[in-house]
Amino acid sequence: RAILVDDGSADAALLAALEAFHAGSGDAVAIVADGRTIARGLIAYDHRDAARIAGTRYDAQADLLGYAPRNAMIHADQMVLL
Repeated sequence: RAILVDDGSADAALLAALEAFHAGSGDAVAIVADGRTIARGLIAYDHRDAARIAGTRYDAQADLLGYAPRNAMIHADQMVLL
């Protein structure tokens, strides 16, 4: 599984990739930019919750999710840069 990102649409690319392979919380993915893997990490949200909170402020996410939001889609503590 890989997530392709570019400078202009990293959020949209991430959400599209999560939905395309129905990533779930805790799934390991590769983060790919310019055709090469730049990192690997564990997804903090499943694709449904990621779509719910996309583009929202952190302080509004708990109401949308029904639970306290996590710090990031892929937290730095759960990511390895290559």
